[in-house]
Amino acid sequence: MKARLIGVTVIAAVVFATWGCGGDGEAQRTTVTVFAASSLTEAFEDVATAFEEQNSEFEVQFNFAGSPTLPTQIAQGAPADVYASADEENMQAAVDAGLVQGSPRVFARNSLTIIVPSDNPGDVHLLPDLGKDSLRIAVAAPEVPVGRYTREVLDKIAADDGFVPGLRESVLENIVSEEPNVKAVVA
Repeated sequence: MKARLIGVTVIAAVVFATWGCGGDGEAQRTTVTVFAASSLTEAFEDVATAFEEQNSEFEVQFNFAGSPTLPTQIAQGAPADVYASADEENMQAAVDAGLVQGSPRVFARNSLTIIVPSDNPGDVHLLPDLGKDSLRIAVAAPEVPVGRYTREVLDKIAADDGFVPGLRESVLENIVSEEPNVKAVVA
């Protein structure tokens, strides 16, 4: 089954396109299956709740995972009505593989964030603090969008004379875990 890519603002169009009525004229509840990057979990769940409240004949079901994982699942036959990637690279790969109908649209942007425990035992306040010897850092794997973005930032740091020399290497040495998606990094 091919996924139809849609943005959050056009979810109703896909839902209405798949809406059906039973033989006796009573509306049946139609399920829309959304495959989305795990970083979109809270936002998409909020949108789905509001949508379902206004359109009781529809139910939105989710499969949240890493952006590279989702097209693989679709290619292996997992049924999806919507695929929302956290990056253009994985979306383009899905388009090139013939998994997406229509033209992809950017509907959100990512920004990197450093997350520390509430008591901040590593005393991390600025990007250079990530190079401290005592730190242990969890990041996303390189094939995951946020993992790739993290490494791009580190590469830019290495090329910028305004940062501490060797900071990129120090940060990379502090990485103790490379996770498959944003949710796993946060956990």
